[in-house]
Amino acid sequence: MVRLLAAFMVAACVSSQCYSSPVYYDGNALKQVLDQWARRDAGGAYSQLDAGIALGYVIGVADTISGTSYCVPPKAPANQLLAVVYKYLQEHPAEWSMSGDQVVAAALSQAFPCPKKK
Repeated sequence: MVRLLAAFMVAACVSSQCYSSPVYYDGNALKQVLDQWARRDAGGAYSQLDAGIALGYVIGVADTISGTSYCVPPKAPANQLLAVVYKYLQEHPAEWSMSGDQVVAAALSQAFPCPKKK
């Protein structure tokens, strides 16, 4: 249900005027919620809301643009995608000012490139 809602929200944004609007969710905001997800994953104290936002955002972007610049394996669990994006943000702090969807796309493109067509 969370995946469906997140995908709907991203799809609605893509089909509306989101491209002409300011970016409200950038790499900095994404890193903050992913920090909470990482704490949850490690068993520490965390914000359930922020961890849920991280899950919904990353999966929503991944579902919406999968197959365009990256090809996530069909059985890849959601936590794997979040871990990939979290690691990418840790290794690329210069990209924290990018829009959140660009960060997710860059991280997943690096981790899951599509096979080259023959």
